[in-house]
Amino acid sequence: MADEDLEPLPPGPQFPIACPHCTMPSGYPYRVETMREKQNRVNVAVRCKLCEHTWIVERLGLKPPPQ
Repeated sequence: MADEDLEPLPPGPQFPIACPHCTMPSGYPYRVETMREKQNRVNVAVRCKLCEHTWIVERLGLKPPPQ
């Protein structure tokens, strides 16, 4: 598949993001996962560099190829 055939991703969160625990803008991604049952979504695991709180941000990914 050529790059020009790919649809652009919708805008996602800009990092760092605000931590829901300490509210400081110090959340950075440390892992990204796809799920078999939700192929058009990705889960971004985020960790706060200040308080070390972790949480998941779910966002839209690429559309799966047609079957």
